[in-house]
Amino acid sequence: MFKILRTDINTVDSEMVVDASGLDGRTEESLKESYKKCLDEARAKRVKSIAIPFVSLGDDEYSREMGMLIAVDAIKSATAGSDLSVTLVIPGARYSELDYRLMGRLKSYMYDYVSNITRGVNRADNTDSTSSHRADTFSEYLLHLAKLQNLSNEDVYKRAIVTKQKFSSVENDVNYHPTKQTALRYCVGAKLNLSQSKDLLAKAGYALSPCDKTDIIFSFYIENNHYDLIDIDLQLGEYGQPCLIR
Repeated sequence: MFKILRTDINTVDSEMVVDASGLDGRTEESLKESYKKCLDEARAKRVKSIAIPFVSLGDDEYSREMGMLIAVDAIKSATAGSDLSVTLVIPGARYSELDYRLMGRLKSYMYDYVSNITRGVNRADNTDSTSSHRADTFSEYLLHLAKLQNLSNEDVYKRAIVTKQKFSSVENDVNYHPTKQTALRYCVGAKLNLSQSKDLLAKAGYALSPCDKTDIIFSFYIENNHYDLIDIDLQLGEYGQPCLIR
């Protein structure tokens, strides 16, 4: 099991708790090695659960996203075929002022979203004309939308917290078909509005459901132009939903 929490790491109920001083986020290799040592030690001690503080990679624009990508990759590798439970802890106060404001609005949004769909009311959003791109595949349309947003491919995959290698499937395979989870991440990565997100998801055969908490929470953050996957996953965790980053 893997989950992400924002809290003080000493409050997490795990058999093994890692001190942040033992993690080196100066380079990609040093951070990978830090996580590997922690997880190897947990397996050697045969503990069932471990809490690890989240560390950003360096200090550039996507330091949080790249730090998360490295952490998740290390955790997936270390826990494959095992029952080790890993909690990745974002240190600090559990909620910021922004979190409190968004959480309050999210509750109202979830109620309104279901009510509007039930009554057949469409939520308003800025619609991008898709007439000349109706025949686009998922890959083609994602690259088109990224260009509309003046985003580079690197901007998209870093914000979506996927590797350059994984994104190469989008760039090189016109018939690439993602999972819904990955498609949602690319919507965030390309900073799409709700209408664009629905259109892109439809290219892969997916839709946003008014009965799915993940879809509603995703829609809320998109409508509020809050394109931060880590924050979205933290809120998904609050509602008992699995992370998109996994």
